[in-house]
Amino acid sequence: MLSPINRKKTPPNGGWRYTDSSGHKFADPVLKNLLKSVATLRQGRMDTGHPCDLNPGWQERCLDEMCREHRDIPCRDAAKPLRTTTLTEILRAAHALKNFLANGGKLVSPDVANERAQVCIDCPYNRPANHCHGCKEGIGWVFELVSGRTVPDQDRLQACELCGCALKVLVHTPKEVISHEGIDRAEFPEFCWQVKS
Repeated sequence: MLSPINRKKTPPNGGWRYTDSSGHKFADPVLKNLLKSVATLRQGRMDTGHPCDLNPGWQERCLDEMCREHRDIPCRDAAKPLRTTTLTEILRAAHALKNFLANGGKLVSPDVANERAQVCIDCPYNRPANHCHGCKEGIGWVFELVSGRTVPDQDRLQACELCGCALKVLVHTPKEVISHEGIDRAEFPEFCWQVKS
């Protein structure tokens, strides 16, 4: 079952949106308000003899339908635990950052970053990660380095489950500074830009 990654943040492209099985369309910048509106409509329909889903867990089923209907809302498989960052990944990130700075802090062109992002957005290994506080701060600093650089649907970029990298940063990073030490590159899908020549 899919669930939004961040229920408090209004998604891009019109906020929270849901189409009920009755065909009624809901939209609201606040998810809690949208779910209240759905409950009110369903209760009213039940009161007039129409069967509606207000059984336990109806909100999670509603969110799953919303995620499947609106691919621009960042969602995750609620059954899978969040990925945590390992010490090896932290060291690999520090090595990549050192290489990045030694390389003059150059980024790939916006066109290359956009192409990479489209591959990552549709990749099954694009997953939420539960980064430690230090990693979040470090990623924030790198984001400042790439400030002003965005890609379409950037909010759908999460973390690569295979290498642990924050994809919002990785898509802008030259391949020669990315560190894959200790990673079996054969695990990457053949469509992945990180392993293509």
